[in-house]
Amino acid sequence: ARSPKVAGSVAVFGKAMYASSPALGILFFFSMMAFVLAGSIIFMFERGHFSTDEAYRDLCRRSEHDYTPHGCYLRQTTDGLQMEASPYVNIPISMYWVVVTMTTTGYGDLYPTSTGGRIISILVVYMGIIAIALPITVIGTNFTREYDAYREMERRLAEKKKLRWKASLRRVVKNTPGGKGKVGAAPSPPAKNPDKELLEQLRSTLHQQKLGLEEISAKVEGIAARVLKT
Repeated sequence: ARSPKVAGSVAVFGKAMYASSPALGILFFFSMMAFVLAGSIIFMFERGHFSTDEAYRDLCRRSEHDYTPHGCYLRQTTDGLQMEASPYVNIPISMYWVVVTMTTTGYGDLYPTSTGGRIISILVVYMGIIAIALPITVIGTNFTREYDAYREMERRLAEKKKLRWKASLRRVVKNTPGGKGKVGAAPSPPAKNPDKELLEQLRSTLHQQKLGLEEISAKVEGIAARVLKT
């Protein structure tokens, strides 16, 4: 069974890559141009010169069983003191070196030994960094936008599912004998009558005034009794 989370992640990645297709197309176009151009230039610098000299017969053997080599391209070694068979035998192999160098992988099976070849290798490395860094920004922005949209869609689906669940539960409660139709709600208090509240306040006020009058009447009677005694 396919996991919904995995399917959603794949969909987000696919949409981000589709939205970034113009940037990826530009990257592919300029990368192919760089492969051909830089591969041709490095081949020109590193192929050396073709030699059929018997002194370099062993260097020109393609394998242990190649007893009759017909010559090969020779170049100077890294220290510049000896000669070796150049690994840059054609432009496609030189383009392979460009790909490995532009992606900063550097297997080490091919490397330049001439001054011009080393300068070209430095330029190719910086070209690779720039060529890869620019589209990555576009891809990252599109991925962030698609991911945020995916999370928002998940949130809305979760809210709709919750609302459907509450609606179904309300129907169940409403159809139940004695059900009031409201799920999880406390019983509402009875509505207050404003006239009744006003009447209660007036009664309380009159009661307080009555107590005050009785207290005053008792004091007056006490004073009158003392006056009569004198």
